[in-house]
Parts: sequence; structure tokens; C-alpha cells
Amino acid sequence: DPTETADTDGDGMGDNGDSHPNDPGTGWTGERTHQSQTFFVGPGSDLSDLNLEGMDLSGANLHGAILDGARLRFVDFTEADLRGASLQWSATGWGNGGAVNLDNATLTDALLDGIITNQGDVISFVIHGLPSGYALVDANHIVEVDTDGDGIVDNSDADDDNDGVPDVSDAFPLDATETADTDGDGAGDNSDAFP
Repeated sequence: DPTETADTDGDGMGDNGDSHPNDPGTGWTGERTHQSQTFFVGPGSDLSDLNLEGMDLSGANLHGAILDGARLRFVDFTEADLRGASLQWSATGWGNGGAVNLDNATLTDALLDGIITNQGDVISFVIHGLPSGYALVDANHIVEVDTDGDGIVDNSDADDDNDGVPDVSDAFPLDATETADTDGDGAGDNSDAFP
């Protein structure tokens, strides 16, 4: 990291990014950034479907959590078979988590609530760290569009409407009933009286 040259307290976090560079109890002890993961969730999905068994926080590599009022509950997103959302974790700063103590333990009790109503709905997850060595971590759970409902979100699907014509060759990539517009009038050949 070219922005860091020293780690005075030896906590594994460079002084420039460490809010307490002389206190080894306030550095990030695990990964600073969790890789993005993609799951599939669409309108009508019940967030309770995301509720899973507890997760292992060994090494302080945080996989998922929600702050439900004053209670922190953990969710293991790594073994989920879900439908249409992306999850990005990153350490964004330091916080005071009050009575929440994140130690390297196996935690249980994951509970999520609510119904996703629209593509693009965003559900936010936050971990507030303690001076015992955990960063404030934020994540957004964003519902992505899956037009054909095949479990592959549109931005990763070569044929969004699943009509057999790849999007790059389809004049109507989101309409399974149309693929061409021969006369270029904006109406697909199948519904155009004069294609």
C-alpha cells in the first residue's frame, strides 16, 4: 500500500488509516475488504429467506451482519442459495459499538425482515466496531434485475429475455416476443403490421 509506511502499534493497520495508531487494540485484525459476492433476489423475495445459521468469525474476517436496533445479528452469506442481489463489504472507518463485542467466535441468530418490492431496492447492513479491534463495516444488498427469471442477473446474462437470441444481436433484448425491427420504426417485426 503506497499510502502507508509505518504501523507504530503493530496491529496490522498502517498509521494513516488507523484512527488510533498508538493503540494496538483499535486496528483491523482481519481482512479490511471482503470480496464482492452475488446472490439472486427479486421483487417479492422475502428477506426472511436470507436467514441462515450463525457464522464463524475466525480471524475476524466478517462475512455478514445486520444491526437490528441495538442488537447485532450475524448472517453467513457464504452458503446461501439466494436469487438477484450483490453484496459488497468494505471497512469505511471506526465506530463505537457499545455493548457489542466482536470476538473470534461462532455466532448464531440471523434474522432479517421485510419484503423486497422493487428491482434496485437497497438493504443496508452495518457492523459497528469496538476498540477491541474491529472496523466499522458497511454493506449494501442491492436487488438486481433478472428479466427472464433464470437466476442470472441481467448484467451477467448474455440473453436477458431468454428468447434464444443473444442480447448483442437482439433489437429487443428485454422482450422475449421480439428480436428484430427490420424497418427500424421502433416496432418489433412480430407486432408490426408493416415490418
